[in-house]
Amino acid sequence: MYLVVRFDGDPTFWSLNPGLDSQPMADQLATSTDPISVPVTEPLAGTMLISPRCAGSVAILDQMPIESWIPSGVKAPSSVLYVPTPGGPTPEFPGYSLPEGTNLGELSQEIQTAMKTGGATTTPISTSKGGGKLRIDGNALAFVVLCPPSVPGPEHQ
Repeated sequence: MYLVVRFDGDPTFWSLNPGLDSQPMADQLATSTDPISVPVTEPLAGTMLISPRCAGSVAILDQMPIESWIPSGVKAPSSVLYVPTPGGPTPEFPGYSLPEGTNLGELSQEIQTAMKTGGATTTPISTSKGGGKLRIDGNALAFVVLCPPSVPGPEHQ
């Protein structure tokens, strides 16, 4: 069984690690204001941080609707931070690239603190033309996904 979540404002169906139970997650989303951390496997593999107090609506499905499943083939070439977008993650833009050496655990804690307190945090991002900064408003952000770089399988090495 696959557990899938989908948020208002983002077209993506996010597949969670098999074995997660939807009822505890639904209960936690309904009763908690603290951020929730869950592993995601598709379309990006990483950790999803959910802010129950900012998520307008979240659909938690026990199975992927067959008619909506579109394999994306999205791979993160470097560590990325995905924030909700109208088009979802794509091969061209899987999320904001993070500089090499970014500690995803520390960044996760910073984002969860911003989600919990309603504060903001800023993180460096990198592009093919240089770098920049991404401001994350914990008072408005429903979720983010933090992804380590995709590691090619033996068939790609």
